[in-house]
Formats: sequence, C-alpha cells, structure tokens
Amino acid sequence: MTLLAQTFFTPLGDMLALCSAQGVHLLDYADRAEARGFRLAREAVRAHHGMEQPAAAAGEEFEVREARAHLQALVAQLTAYFDGTRREFDLALVPYGTPFQLAVWQVLRAVPYGHTRSYADEAHALGQPGAVRAVAMANGRNPLAIVVPCHRIIASDGRLAGYTGGVERKRALLALEAGQTSCWSVQEMDDLMKGGA
Repeated sequence: MTLLAQTFFTPLGDMLALCSAQGVHLLDYADRAEARGFRLAREAVRAHHGMEQPAAAAGEEFEVREARAHLQALVAQLTAYFDGTRREFDLALVPYGTPFQLAVWQVLRAVPYGHTRSYADEAHALGQPGAVRAVAMANGRNPLAIVVPCHRIIASDGRLAGYTGGVERKRALLALEAGQTSCWSVQEMDDLMKGGA
C-alpha cells in the first residue's frame, strides 16, 4: 500500500495527513502526531513533510494518483470548514482501531455541527451506558481530528474535558461551529486559544 503524507497550514496550526488509494488514514495536528505515537505518522514525518516516497513499481502510479486525490479533497474540505462554508465532510475515511474504537468513532460522526454531547451521551448512543471511560479513551485514540469530531464531546457538567489537540483548540473549534468567529485572524486565534473572545 502506498501512503502519501502531507502537512498543511490551518488556523489551529499545521496538520499532518496520511492518505492511500483507499482514503484518509490519519489527520492530526503536526505538533501532536509524533507524541501520540502513531506509527504511520512517524513514518510520514520522516518522509519530510509532504514528500512522497518513490513508487516501487509502475503499478503504484494509480495508488499515488488516488491517494493524492484524497489528500486534495481533505485539504479543500478542511479549508471550507475553517472558512465557515462546510459543516459536514464527504471523505473516504480509513481509520485503524479495534472494533470498539471504530464503533465509538462512528457514533462521533453522528454528532451534528454546532452541537455537543457528553461522554455519557456517547456511551448511551453506542448502547453501552456503563462504558463512559472506555468511550473517552477511544475518543482519545481518534486518528482523524476534526473530521471525526471528538472535539464536540464534553463533560457531563459542560466542561471542555480533554482533547488530544489541546483544550484551546477544542474551544476554538466549538467557537467556530457556534458562529462566534467570522474570520480567523492571528489575533482572533490567539484570543480563542487563550479562552477569550
């Protein structure tokens, strides 16, 4: 399988994506990807920020074209999301995880733009109301930041509980989705990341 890696700018910092002909395998904040221990992310970082490895055989040309198309679609849709013109993602997603994690991430995709749910709500939607901690742990292993919207999950008391990209980014994403920001100026992002605005 040919994997292409690309880093690209977003208002919340550089992001790292890994795509194959099948779809998007990883989308994470570049400053977090290495620390989170994703084997594929480590390989992508070593591949030098967006440089693809040479295809081993001519038959891989198709895979490279398809992977590049998935990368382009991802970047275009994320750009539209941050511009406020896209609320849902239409991407081929190929996350790796246990059957439980995959089920949790599917529940996450059902949380609408501009809304939040608690970890307990998520466990109930999964049909396992006693699995709140396991659900929270699965959220923390989500390899597809933003497009599988774990940032929309909060504590039952309304607090912005953990987010592997950082609570400041979570706050900024929720503010964007609540319509509390009209542009993403450097000053506005600084304010949002510090809890202002």
